[in-house]
Amino acid sequence: MTSPAEALKLTAEQTRRITEAGTEMVDRRRALKQRYLHRERPAPHPVREGDQRVHRPEHPGRPIGLSVGDG
Repeated sequence: MTSPAEALKLTAEQTRRITEAGTEMVDRRRALKQRYLHRERPAPHPVREGDQRVHRPEHPGRPIGLSVGDG
C-alpha cells in the first residue's frame, strides 16, 4: 500500500514541514483552550415554563378582534 506522502510525491523536507505545521497548530489550539478555559460561560437562554410559546398574531398590524372583512 502506498503512503499518503508517496501518493502525493512529497519530499522528506515537505513532509517534515507539513508535520511541523500540524504540531504548531495543535499547540496553539491547546494554548488558546487553556487561556479561555477559566472564563465564565454565558448563561443559557431561559426556557419558558410548560413549553409555552410567545403569541405572535397571524396578521401583524391588524387590530385584535377584527376579522378579514371588517378592516
